[in-house]
Amino acid sequence: MNPFDDAGGAVYGQDARDACRAYVEEKWTDLRPASLIAAMAG
Repeated sequence: MNPFDDAGGAVYGQDARDACRAYVEEKWTDLRPASLIAAMAG
């Protein structure tokens, strides 16, 4: 899931800090680059 649109803007608007943190914790589960994930998978 890409948290930014194609123009590089945020896709999750302004909200309370707790709501933003919950969004990040739910969506950003693996911050490794896709190429590293693929390389480690075999």
